[in-house]
Amino acid sequence: MREEQELAYQMHDFCIEFFISNALFVATKLNIADYLAIKPMTADDLAILTQSNSRSLYRLLRALASIEIFEEDHFKRFHLTPKANLLRESIPYGMKRSTIMFDGDEYTLWGKLMQALETGEQVSETLYGVPFWKHLKHNENDFQNMRLSLKEHSIAFCSHIPQVYDFNQFEHIIDVGCNDGTFMAFILANAMSAKGTLFDEPHVIEEAKKHLAMCEKSIRERCSFEAGNFLEAVPAGGDCYTLKSALVDWNEEDGVKIISNIRKQMKPGCKLLIIQSVLPELNKPHLGTQIDLLYLLCDNGKERTEEEFKNILTKAGLKFSKIIQTGYPLFDIVEAFL
Repeated sequence: MREEQELAYQMHDFCIEFFISNALFVATKLNIADYLAIKPMTADDLAILTQSNSRSLYRLLRALASIEIFEEDHFKRFHLTPKANLLRESIPYGMKRSTIMFDGDEYTLWGKLMQALETGEQVSETLYGVPFWKHLKHNENDFQNMRLSLKEHSIAFCSHIPQVYDFNQFEHIIDVGCNDGTFMAFILANAMSAKGTLFDEPHVIEEAKKHLAMCEKSIRERCSFEAGNFLEAVPAGGDCYTLKSALVDWNEEDGVKIISNIRKQMKPGCKLLIIQSVLPELNKPHLGTQIDLLYLLCDNGKERTEEEFKNILTKAGLKFSKIIQTGYPLFDIVEAFL
């Protein structure tokens, strides 16, 4: 009976997890952690700063304090905690943009999960009237939140790079689907003799140029930019091609096309590194299995198992080499060669 009670408590926690995620979203949108970084404040103080109802805000903060997001003292002042510190702007390993990604639209999407299971279709297109990524491009706030969220995860992951993979073996690294260039900047900071090329759509490359302009001169001087569509072609000349958080957005047919375009430019000795989650087989817990449901809702992409990676690489004409676990839950490295 006690075991059943414990399981019931766990199931209860699962059922109300979205209460917490919604509360986190609202507190982050209101910049509560940024205000508390200045000094401890009461709900009345914070209500003035956030233009909120103080009684309602107190109840929100109390709920989050119960799970150590904030801490309330005997004077009803709320304090920053190590967890809440991650919700501040521009903090190493920060999670602010990830918490407010899609500006609340993600909750509307999750409400369509039953429809996705019934139809097997992209519910995001039904919801927005256009494919998800097209919707994102036309909504500047959502696009920036997504871009900055990816950057947060890149920064957290990139601290693991020197320990898990040696990029010094390469002379020219081409990052296909580069986002803002954060990943490449970290690589070049650790592979001092390598040069890099950032490749993505034109509007993304403009963001990458802005980011790299703030990097050290030794990194800027070794980095070039090229705009294009990886479904059509990719730049030549690399002895290492990287696909970080890019393949996951595409179905198998398009994934094979992307990797085939890379394979056409690869020479003997060249490597392809696919950097994203590798799902475990059977019932092992893994964050990627949950994130995969978001791709079910948003677009044609998916997280993949080792066997699925091997299959897509074989169809594209490449050989699977190995999987390097990075210690970061969202990213493994799948290495392939000609």
